[in-house]
Amino acid sequence: MNRIFVLGNGESRRCINLKHLHQYGKMYGCNAIYRDYPDIDLLVSVDENMISELVREKVYTKTQVCVRKPSKNNGRSKKRGGRGKVPSLHPFLFNIEKMLPKDRGMMSGGVALELAAIELERLGGGEIFLLGFDVFGHVDSQTGKHAVNNIYKGTPNYTSPDSAPVTTVRWCPMTYTVIEEHPSIKFYKMNGPGVCIPSEWLPLPHNLKIITPKQMQDYILSGKYDSSENPQIVVRQAMSPLELASAKLKFRPELSKRGPIAEQQKPKTNVT
Repeated sequence: MNRIFVLGNGESRRCINLKHLHQYGKMYGCNAIYRDYPDIDLLVSVDENMISELVREKVYTKTQVCVRKPSKNNGRSKKRGGRGKVPSLHPFLFNIEKMLPKDRGMMSGGVALELAAIELERLGGGEIFLLGFDVFGHVDSQTGKHAVNNIYKGTPNYTSPDSAPVTTVRWCPMTYTVIEEHPSIKFYKMNGPGVCIPSEWLPLPHNLKIITPKQMQDYILSGKYDSSENPQIVVRQAMSPLELASAKLKFRPELSKRGPIAEQQKPKTNVT
């Protein structure tokens, strides 16, 4: 079975031993994951400051690095610890625009997921495991304040731990879109404790399963897992109706007229 693990940097994947997991499939990752695991098979970055770091550290000598061609204006360089804009695409980096049928402006995780799906389609099928795709930020149980959910928060080219989370308006539709566009690929999203599922994903696509870390481990080792041990799925609204309409037009215009994400069906699960 062809298998790719696509690694986001949400904190739910802290419990995973990447070196051990790597023997069971290819690994695609994003941004600073190379700091912890340089042996990843493919690394994606669309942030110009992060791309500068990858070039400076010569990460391209260890793995395939795929990036979005730098823009003319890099206004975040001073704010996020970068060293200035990247004037041109480094000759040893791969251009995302040439690897995708169309670059729709997805974040690094969405691009890595789409590249993995395209690779498995080329190979005739397979399965993708999503780890660290937490979608939502943390919510402080006492204050109710939302905070960023990222393993590398507070490190160079990342926001501080008390920063607001990355907007779900970008994460929610891009992940769903890639999964729906590749119905022959099996997707498994590993959900750690407290990780929410966007209500906009319901009902879940037929080719997406939500599993626990233990179920993933059992499946990888034996080819099956106990489906009766259903993960505790907490559903939460990710987008306003206006944001959802705008996202559908950007990623998949046809979704504005069909599909569960367009119908905005109300989930039966309790929404938090």
